Amino acid sequence: MSDYERYGDYNRGEDEEPEGPPPHRFFHLLGKSLSILCIAIIVVVFAVIGFRLIVAGYSPREMKQLTHTDALTAYAAALGGDPYVETQEIRVPFESEYLEAESLETTHLAESQNGWFYADHLLLVRDAGALQCSLRMNSHAAEEIAAQYGVPDFAIAETAFRFTLIDNLGRTYRPSVVSTDSALWYRYYKLCFDGVDFEGVSWMRLEIEVAGADMTVAEHPVLVICVYENHETYATFKEYSLSRKERF
Repeated sequence: MSDYERYGDYNRGEDEEPEGPPPHRFFHLLGKSLSILCIAIIVVVFAVIGFRLIVAGYSPREMKQLTHTDALTAYAAALGGDPYVETQEIRVPFESEYLEAESLETTHLAESQNGWFYADHLLLVRDAGALQCSLRMNSHAAEEIAAQYGVPDFAIAETAFRFTLIDNLGRTYRPSVVSTDSALWYRYYKLCFDGVDFEGVSWMRLEIEVAGADMTVAEHPVLVICVYENHETYATFKEYSLSRKERF
């Protein structure tokens, strides 16, 4: 080999490491496998998060559509067409312990939230006196409710709770229709109230009592969700468009 051909070797700096043998194939494959594994873990994590977000926002169709109760069907028949339906975003959709009347109009964060219930899909037909909403319930809540309310044989069913709608004027209403559904780890309730008087009402709250529990003791509080508001602080409503299957 001539001196000219060896010039590249002589030209290496003093601080440079001497050239060594190439890495073993095993370490090359190991590094590549670890890279693929890290990418797969990241993809799975984002997929799980996305799936949970989608499921959290999901409700069965019957739970969010307008239910044709007997009273509402009779009203539509007398009207000779579809009624005007409104909806409102429920400002504080989680249940809390009993809130005093004066605090319902000003509260933005409910107190002592258990995360058992989430109210949504509020539908109103004022002229017909109809109010409908849905509740989403975590499936694991059954064990917690059984323990907290002293009902060992508690099971989630249509008759597991007593629902009462009460307005700021003290008028109370019981649901004319209660239907249930389930999907994955959630249970859903659809509540329909008829004969509701909206005149002069600034709020309505849904009170939830556990059937079979002694609701007179302090350890068993009534759970409350303010599902309707129409006052100076909050009075935002918009028209709800009926789908083809919801039309009368």
